[in-house]
Amino acid sequence: LTLNKMQHKPSTAFLAGILSQALNLKTGMAKKAAKNKIENLILFDKKQSDYGSKNIAAWDKKELNMLGVGFRLNDKLQRMMNLTWNRIENKESPAALNEPMLDTAKDIENYGTILELLESDEWS
Repeated sequence: LTLNKMQHKPSTAFLAGILSQALNLKTGMAKKAAKNKIENLILFDKKQSDYGSKNIAAWDKKELNMLGVGFRLNDKLQRMMNLTWNRIENKESPAALNEPMLDTAKDIENYGTILELLESDEWS
């Protein structure tokens, strides 16, 4: 039985359970993280379908592309700090309307993945 022949797409929780067993994950947090990683991988794939790879690999030199990722990461980190600071100060502003904190966290993780792929010369 392959996943492609299944009538219904398996849930991320189901896939995380299989991955957790296959990797012999011991802690509850690691098992929760497995589900998170699968969800981010799906998001990563969707973004790659939309953007392609050239938006990251715009320069001929790997290090310049890595700087580009750094700038994007900085934007996300600044957003995370601003949203967090607003929570700390209990500002009566509405919750983030355009990009919730969870979306920012997912983007930070996926930019980390892109950086890993660039550094290991696997980005194409």
